[in-house]
Amino acid sequence: MLKKNIITLIVIFVLAVTAGSLFLKFAPDFGIRENAAEYNEIGRNLAQGNGYVKDNLTTGTRAPGYPYFLGIIYFILGHNPTAVKIIQFVLLAIIGVFVYMISKRLSMAYIFALLAAVLVVVWPYFILYSNLILAEILFALLLIISVYILLLFQKTPNYLKATIIGVMLGSATLVRPSAILLPIWITLGLVLIFHRFRQQKNFLKLLVLIAAFIITLTPWTVRNYLEFGKLMPVRPGLSATAENAFVDIDYLEPSQEGMSSNEGVTKIQNVYRFWNPGASGSQARELTDKYPNSKILILIYQIGFFLILASTFISLKFYQNKKIVMLWLIIFYFCIIHAVLYPYPRYTLPIIPIVMVLCFFTISVFYPKLLKRIKHSGQKSNSIPNPKQQR
Repeated sequence: MLKKNIITLIVIFVLAVTAGSLFLKFAPDFGIRENAAEYNEIGRNLAQGNGYVKDNLTTGTRAPGYPYFLGIIYFILGHNPTAVKIIQFVLLAIIGVFVYMISKRLSMAYIFALLAAVLVVVWPYFILYSNLILAEILFALLLIISVYILLLFQKTPNYLKATIIGVMLGSATLVRPSAILLPIWITLGLVLIFHRFRQQKNFLKLLVLIAAFIITLTPWTVRNYLEFGKLMPVRPGLSATAENAFVDIDYLEPSQEGMSSNEGVTKIQNVYRFWNPGASGSQARELTDKYPNSKILILIYQIGFFLILASTFISLKFYQNKKIVMLWLIIFYFCIIHAVLYPYPRYTLPIIPIVMVLCFFTISVFYPKLLKRIKHSGQKSNSIPNPKQQR
């Protein structure tokens, strides 16, 4: 078993690094622009000892997790965005490893657990964002680690696991603030789904989880208060973001223009936008400009994504399995959050590893049944007497 797991880890890492290397070599250079330019500038200033600065001014417009991640890399290796991309491909491989481990927690057969992990590390959108100076890969890693420990905690609650989950979710929130309500959501879910968490001893562990989360955010919250005179857990502008999300749809891509401007209808449409496979943005256009035939591959990717989603939603049929419910709890949180806020396709990216796990869980359940039915049909056809032999 140990030998098989080691081989699995090697396969996942080799695939991730190989896919990343090929993308770096042959894909267009998407440059460092817009959000990436801000992250890059703040990270470089941190590495140079200038502080959390943008345009020579102390800033709080970006959550600190990813700029500090860049700052550490730039401090050690110099200002080298290519090194960041290579490290992000390694992080992608680690995400694949946790996908494999979560799949095994669901008692999936080895081949299906491996396929789920492999599909994550070669998933086009993951490879793309590993090649960009953006926070999605780091956030996805922190989230999938939190989910894995959460599954362990759900089975055998203890204070150590509760603390680790709180710290990991706090760290994830410092990378992307969209996770700021996730600890409360998880706590409510555990209390409602599992009777054991309504008991005082286990409920106290949930309070420890929330406390660890708050403590992780506290230093940056204090820094924001001292700098800006306002109580802001992660960054200023979160309330403005929520307000603009109800009236401003300028973030839509050209293919989405003409969507309803009605507030309620827009929020419903955001559910679809959230599950958009994300193959019509500027990077996709640059890719098709360089490789016109890649349009066919993008179409295959889109069709494949919706087939995977179909398999994932079928997993809701197995709601008696509490682990499946816990995974869906995470998915529903981000779906709801981004239906209210901005549903850029890339915001779906952090939950794609969970989607892959649920997809292959469904396949692993139905595959033996399908084999059995095929085998039974074959035996039945063989048992029908041949009229010529009867004569």
